[in-house]
Amino acid sequence: MNAALLGQVPPPPPPPPLLATTGTELLEFGLLIAAGTWFASRAGLDARRYVLRAFVMVSLFYILWPQDSGPQRAADRTVMHGMASLVSGLMNLGGMDSTVEGISVLTPTRYTMARGCMGLSYVAMAVLCVLAYPMAWRRRVGAALGIAAGMIWLNALRIVLLYQIWWLGEAELHWLVHRAGGGLFAGFALVLFVGALSSRKRKPAAVPSAALQPAPA
Repeated sequence: MNAALLGQVPPPPPPPPLLATTGTELLEFGLLIAAGTWFASRAGLDARRYVLRAFVMVSLFYILWPQDSGPQRAADRTVMHGMASLVSGLMNLGGMDSTVEGISVLTPTRYTMARGCMGLSYVAMAVLCVLAYPMAWRRRVGAALGIAAGMIWLNALRIVLLYQIWWLGEAELHWLVHRAGGGLFAGFALVLFVGALSSRKRKPAAVPSAALQPAPA
């Protein structure tokens, strides 16, 4: 903690930028489609069918679950409360004294979550793209859960980092990390997506045939 800030409360952080911008969402979708197409082609699967499935599923998400709809606003608030609780827990583990009130983390001041901080559309896009990939449904569901958990965890660490940068009074660095949020989410999604598709079950060791086994003495 900056010694200059001891004994005084820093000013409130700037309002968060809208993370769910069209540009970075399109970047994430393009990266996931490229990675999925490469993996499908390498495995001898129908890459065109994967692209079509992913496009339809992601399009239906945006059509059936618009950002400004009442149900999504209610769901967003629940998720933001959960994220505030996770961030507060990480801060307490790090030695800070924080509590949660609604969607805000309370330290010496109030740090409020916003929809842009959650990256919900990024998480949904990555989950839907892996569910569209042609592999066993057990692997699809497991990969989707792993990707969602990984992105939520990394997002919580990102928010804690933002808070620490802001507390230290590094306004320019805070602005830079804040504005790069969408790109970070796209990168998180790609790494987790590639990791999920790269995992392979180990093949059992070959059992020698009876003809090759030595004759009993």
